Amino acid sequence: MLRSRGETSDLNWWQVGWKLNHLGLPSRGRNSKGKSLPFSRDIQVQLHKLARNFELQLPKFTNCTDCTKT
Repeated sequence: MLRSRGETSDLNWWQVGWKLNHLGLPSRGRNSKGKSLPFSRDIQVQLHKLARNFELQLPKFTNCTDCTKT
């Protein structure tokens, strides 16, 4: 998504984690491939809030209570 918007820099794992954390999306736990971001109810609510705050034009799903709030 960043590349499609003209971003040219590459982010390393630490920068991605820092950005996610500052967006209210802290990674939790580790798996065999590294840290993960579990899609819990809290994460789902935060993702919808971020989409509204950034005024993203994303598809809305009729069965999603968070999508219908906007």
